[in-house]
Amino acid sequence: MFRKSYRSLGLLSLLSFPGVTALAPNSLVPTALQPLTEAIRPLIIQASFLVGGLFGLYIISILFRIYYDRQILRTLQHIQYDLDQRNQHLGISSSRDKKYLIGRMWAYLKSLFKKPESKRKHR
Repeated sequence: MFRKSYRSLGLLSLLSFPGVTALAPNSLVPTALQPLTEAIRPLIIQASFLVGGLFGLYIISILFRIYYDRQILRTLQHIQYDLDQRNQHLGISSSRDKKYLIGRMWAYLKSLFKKPESKRKHR
């Protein structure tokens, strides 16, 4: 019983599309070609449903993919922020300490005049 209702509901939804009813209205088709249009109409309906259905599913899957990728990106940004805060707390350089060209040149010049530290530990 449920299967019949689903079939009729599916058929009604297919026939309610504006493209399906505009395929070949009976008033525009000559009476000689009426049987031919009635034979072709189900094939056109099925083809439009298949093409439209696959394209629609593809678009929906792309939208879901974009949504979940944005969620993953947001999570990774939170993780990066937490790691940067931890590194700054420990005094380690982090990705927030971006050094541009002038900053790198300044650090290099400072390193030239800095006394080299011994790698051995003094007792």
